[in-house]
Amino acid sequence: MVRPLLVVPLFPYTGWLGIKEVLTRWLKENLTIFVPLTIYKACIKRGRLKVIYRLDEVAKHLRDRVSMRVEEIRKLCLGAGLCRSEGLRLIFHTEYQCMIWNWNELLEVYPRAIINCVKTLQKYGIKVELVELEYHPGFIATSREGDTFTLSNSQVHSKDVINGMVMFTERIAKELNTEIRVTIENRGSSIFGNVPQIVHDVLMLKPLIEQLNYKLRERGLKIDVGFTADPWQENKYKPTDKTFGDIIKLIEQNVPLHDVHVHWNNHRVPPPEIMDKFVKIIEKGAQQSAKFFVTPEVLTKQEIKKKEIIQFSEVLENSISQPSAKAI
Repeated sequence: MVRPLLVVPLFPYTGWLGIKEVLTRWLKENLTIFVPLTIYKACIKRGRLKVIYRLDEVAKHLRDRVSMRVEEIRKLCLGAGLCRSEGLRLIFHTEYQCMIWNWNELLEVYPRAIINCVKTLQKYGIKVELVELEYHPGFIATSREGDTFTLSNSQVHSKDVINGMVMFTERIAKELNTEIRVTIENRGSSIFGNVPQIVHDVLMLKPLIEQLNYKLRERGLKIDVGFTADPWQENKYKPTDKTFGDIIKLIEQNVPLHDVHVHWNNHRVPPPEIMDKFVKIIEKGAQQSAKFFVTPEVLTKQEIKKKEIIQFSEVLENSISQPSAKAI
């Protein structure tokens, strides 16, 4: 069993006093940062399953985001007093709602943003040991008129998702001299209301991961592909016993679990009975993976209370300390 690595998320509260101290300690111990790099804010929603994108706006959005993320990572590293010989692990959280996988122009621009982020950090003397690409199958486009895309969640088009993921991964792997791995997260919700995404049930991940593994190896890429467990995302922040059970089932079928995301519950620290279920998943995953990440996710739609976020971090850390101790 390996020791689960607590990940520092780049969220708005990262620099707050009190929270900053906790995250700085995590960074020193685990050298792992969760880097959100989504694009849905650069598109305009128009009606049911229709989106208006402009490639130049998306490209500008990504450039701005990369500049912001580089500065945030630099400040965190300086604050933690990390030496240049210590390699960071960066988990890039890519788009999870809008269509990206069969838009070829975007599959040029989007990987380039991640490449630029890593290379800029390296220019500043920050070593990057691992880049993990967190993918979300989301939606694909069935038609396009100018800048307007009509989206689909049909599983018939899952081959487009696979091909898009292969293209995205290959472009990054060919340019970065660092370890690359891929993790896929299923999502039950989206900006399109009750329309389910292509992969909304966690059990749907197994064939997708197997196909992606096969296609990457066909291209000569030996890249570790696994999944991210996020029970809250499958049922609109109402995780069920079935969801937790299905995640355990996947692990027992030897589908690699790379990451666990732990959300807080209704803008509060998850109750002990929910945390216990997460701990069971974390223990199972830690038995299976050489690098196993646990990321706290605090939703920021309502007023955030600093003391509750600190408490959430402490509860999460204490909850996984037992499996960590067993691993050591």
